[in-house]
Amino acid sequence: IKGISNPLIAYDGLQIGMKLVNEDSLTGMQNDFSMVYYSISVVSVGWNNIPLQFPFTWDGESDLLIEICFSKIFIIF
Repeated sequence: IKGISNPLIAYDGLQIGMKLVNEDSLTGMQNDFSMVYYSISVVSVGWNNIPLQFPFTWDGESDLLIEICFSKIFIIF
């Protein structure tokens, strides 16, 4: 692509959703998560502190189900 000096672009997409459930086991895919974090950034090997961008309120009783979606994309020109 003309005008781009960096021949390699790498980024990580990270998305975290949460929801309250009252189930003993999960038997299938879940929907309707509340999005608490979404960013395109660089995630390093090891521990990463991820401050949630949107508040999530736990009711103090239900189980908390967390969905983590991660994608690593490399674009080579």
